[in-house]
Amino acid sequence: ARADSLKSEAAELMTTLLNDPADDLPWQASDLTDLAAWQTDRKDFTSATSTLKRAAILTPDNPRIPFQQGLVALNAGRPDEAADHFQQAVNLEPDAPANHLNPGIARYQAGQLAEAIPAFRQAVALRPELAAARLLLAQVLAATGSLPEAEKEYRQVLAQEPRNAKALRGLGFCRLRAADYAAAADAYTQAADADPANADGWAGLGSARLGQGDLASAETAFARASAIDPNNIMLKTGTQLLNQAKNAGKDNQ
Repeated sequence: ARADSLKSEAAELMTTLLNDPADDLPWQASDLTDLAAWQTDRKDFTSATSTLKRAAILTPDNPRIPFQQGLVALNAGRPDEAADHFQQAVNLEPDAPANHLNPGIARYQAGQLAEAIPAFRQAVALRPELAAARLLLAQVLAATGSLPEAEKEYRQVLAQEPRNAKALRGLGFCRLRAADYAAAADAYTQAADADPANADGWAGLGSARLGQGDLASAETAFARASAIDPNNIMLKTGTQLLNQAKNAGKDNQ
């Protein structure tokens, strides 16, 4: 709390010192960008936008400024605008992985999945060990139905981080969609062990067990998911299928 207070005091002081745009000098662009970041954290997007416009006038070729403008727009719920700003940062500094990662995130949030894929691929190409970029690439590939490619990316992450719960859940999903229920159950079991507080892992495990015909284990896994998030989408679908399987079993008795 004390650190946050000091940060706030420093930002307030900076606001006072940088109060008059007529006094702006090129070396102040960095301070203005820092101030805009603080304003963004406070969700004062109007002030952050104004501050960054001042910074851009001082140093128009500084990639940090359009990058921060992108963050402002993204946090303000304007992903299309954010993507445009992030692309400006890419143009100014094409070798920075984060500059490619954020346009992908903005496009993804805007529902432009196909446009997000090249940005994520470039971020991965620049830093192959960056798990966050590879996970985002895998996620958008899975969302567009490119499951074999998505699975490849999830396995790449797991080669570096064997207990990465997001990658394990992603792998489980890919195997589940391929009707490889044993492999899906194995991946989801590991995911639930690595991150037991995540409902998706338990719901996925329940779905895999259901595919294997193990109704009792499926019901147990679904119960764990329900205790965490009763509104989980995979849980709702899985529970419906489980009830249908139970009823079918009763009818056959």
